[in-house]
Amino acid sequence: IQDLESAQRFDQEIASAYRQRAAQRTAGGEPALAQDDLRKADKIEAALAGRLVDESAHREPVPFPVQ
Repeated sequence: IQDLESAQRFDQEIASAYRQRAAQRTAGGEPALAQDDLRKADKIEAALAGRLVDESAHREPVPFPVQ
C-alpha cells in the first residue's frame, strides 16, 4: 500500500488492499489502525463513485455578472 500511495494510485484494488489490511490489523489486535484503513478504503470508493466532496477547499460563491 505504501508504494501505491507514493505513486498516487487510488482505485478499487487499493481500496480492497486497505480492507484486507484492516482485517489483518483487527485480527492482530490493532483496531485503531484497522479503522484508519477502513476510512481510507471508504474514501477511495466514494471518490470512485463520484460521491467525494473536497472538504479541504473553501469555495467562494461565483457572482453573477451585473448587467
